[in-house]
Amino acid sequence: MKSAEMEIIELKERIQLIAKATIGCIYDWDLKTQKVWWSESLSRHYNYPCLIIETDIQWREDKIHPDDRDALMQSIQKVFDEKLDNWSGEYRFKRADGSFVNILDRGFIAYDNSQNPVRWIGSMTDITESKKSEEKINKTLEQLQESIIASGVGLWDWNLQTNEVYSSPDWKKQIGYEDDELPGGVELFTSRLHPDDAKHLEESMKEMLSGKREKFESEYRFRHKDGSYRWIMGRATIKQDVNGKPVHLFGSHLDITERKLADETVKYSLALTETILNSVHNGILVVDQQGKVLKTNTKFAGLWHIPQSLLEQGDDKKLLDFVLGQLANPNEFIAKVSELYSKPESKTLDLIAFNDGRVFERFSKPLYLNGEPKGRIWSFLDITKNKLAEEKIEILIHAIESTEECVVITDKDYNLVFVNQAVFPTYGYKKEELIGLPIAIIHSDNNTAEVSNELFSSLAKKQSWKGEVLNKRKDGSDFPVLLTATPLLDEKGEIIGSVGITKDITEMKRKEVEIFFKNKELYKLNAEKDKFFTIIAHDLKGPFNGFLGLTEILATESGQMTMKEIQEYSAMLHKSASNLYELLGNLLKWASIQKGLIISAPESFKLLARISENLILVRISAIKKDIKLDFNIPEDLTVFIDPNILDGIIRNLINNAVKFTPKGGNISITAKSTSGNFVEISIKDTGIGMSKQMIDNLFKLDVNTSRKGTEGESSTGLGLIICKDLIEKLGGELWVKSKEGEGAEFHFTLCNN
Repeated sequence: MKSAEMEIIELKERIQLIAKATIGCIYDWDLKTQKVWWSESLSRHYNYPCLIIETDIQWREDKIHPDDRDALMQSIQKVFDEKLDNWSGEYRFKRADGSFVNILDRGFIAYDNSQNPVRWIGSMTDITESKKSEEKINKTLEQLQESIIASGVGLWDWNLQTNEVYSSPDWKKQIGYEDDELPGGVELFTSRLHPDDAKHLEESMKEMLSGKREKFESEYRFRHKDGSYRWIMGRATIKQDVNGKPVHLFGSHLDITERKLADETVKYSLALTETILNSVHNGILVVDQQGKVLKTNTKFAGLWHIPQSLLEQGDDKKLLDFVLGQLANPNEFIAKVSELYSKPESKTLDLIAFNDGRVFERFSKPLYLNGEPKGRIWSFLDITKNKLAEEKIEILIHAIESTEECVVITDKDYNLVFVNQAVFPTYGYKKEELIGLPIAIIHSDNNTAEVSNELFSSLAKKQSWKGEVLNKRKDGSDFPVLLTATPLLDEKGEIIGSVGITKDITEMKRKEVEIFFKNKELYKLNAEKDKFFTIIAHDLKGPFNGFLGLTEILATESGQMTMKEIQEYSAMLHKSASNLYELLGNLLKWASIQKGLIISAPESFKLLARISENLILVRISAIKKDIKLDFNIPEDLTVFIDPNILDGIIRNLINNAVKFTPKGGNISITAKSTSGNFVEISIKDTGIGMSKQMIDNLFKLDVNTSRKGTEGESSTGLGLIICKDLIEKLGGELWVKSKEGEGAEFHFTLCNN
């Protein structure tokens, strides 16, 4: 009898030591008496009095959050109904101070010979801090972190007297084995250690066995069933007998491989953003609200000719004095800076002049953290060459506008893109009545075929043409002009447009006799003017290309700004650059659609798999807003559509649904075959919805329907227009159902042939 009591005492001690070695709270629920025994972790983790070691089941149920209680009870009842031997669930548990913590509860159920449940052994792990930490890592790592939090802890017990080792099912599961696949034994542990970690762990174990240390905690690699090595966080504690001899070693085993990979990903991301920051053409300066320098990139020092030694000193006053000494108007510079610091939410874009003649474009915007301005980002770009080019363009345009002759410029398709002031009284049109229309609007149909063919044939051959042609006024009347037409070529020699210079020669024709005597002088004057405008046409090419090059740099690179080791800063900079890039991409894509440049290349594929791939790209945003994504798409639904075009439509519509759905909302994606060989796809959300007026204007280019998302996400308003154009070009249609505050449903059909 005494031996049995000792075994019970030893068993209880073993359970208590195992409970200490694990990060959770162990409980034992007697299903017959409805009493629950708690480990000391109930006091340590949840601040309940140490005297509370046994309660009734009602005490425990009262500590469960009311919103979680029914679902939890149903889940537990399901275990009893289906005779399950294990269970796990998450819920909120009330601490002694009344606050709630998030719990991961894992239970194991014992049955008697009649299959009646008699005991429930469980472990409650506080995962509150882990959930909070998910919000602090980048989007790419959130899903990985959730899997780590949701994973179980493996337990092991090494009886040093018998050399027997017990390993829990979760311990074995973490290395890919079922409970009955692996035998016990110390060799199971030592044989699976990574060679580079074995010596360190052996030394730690020896120290514990010799009494030099009571606890052990280390990260090491352990071989998985598939042959790979997994990173493990191991913890252990030792039990000694009355003589101080070690008799038991208890431990826990947690797979942290994903966390290790996540750490490496973060390090890589920081290194990558640092590289990008130092690759942009703009000089970047980041300061706090007191003006203290937090971060600069390499280009900043180069633009301002700042010695590396000065940057390394970290003396902001010396740095400011060095900068001011280069400026043509330092007082104006200081005044602007002071104004911005007094208005921390202001943005600015202006120019600053240097003593040496250089001109910088200066852009500044507030740096936000948690919705509050915490500093300021400055971007500097040397536009000296472009400024000179702009001045030259202004001179050329002024010269063209000042001439009495009519000057028209077309694109390569002979659509009017520029006309000077002389055109309006001559032809009777207003500017807005000409720009964008074909040159044929002023070219008379009464010209002979020979003249028209000769004119356009010369331009197609990249040759200038001069001669008399008939032009047409707004009132439909013809009049003769002397025309000089010259093709505009790019740096590759390709035609990008044409320049035409016309002179109304009605009066000249009417006075032919007088003109006859003065024709030599007139031809001379015309020849000189032809030469002058030919030079103008040629010289316009370079400055325009330079100006276009500048806008390309601003559109693709000016927003890519970051600061070292502060992820939130780089996210804000990336968001700014992404918004600008998205707008430009939408404009270009829309223009391509209008010109018929989008070519469909249909393929046959399973719709469910394709949409699932697209959901990966938006799942991080949905997780961040706690939005549930559901879809109901038949697995065998096959479509024959251009996958890239479908990807763009799906991503745009789902991104919109996430953007305009508040936290805790739902989004569902469904698809089905319809009559006429069509597939109908719908995206339904529980978001903020739209008014009838907004729906009516949703696909109109001349009405601005853009608005911010529920978390302040930006929107260009072009995405839905692009989707509608693409769908219609593929033979389908797009429609929307929505009411304000009741979410939105977007439906579209695609021809499946």
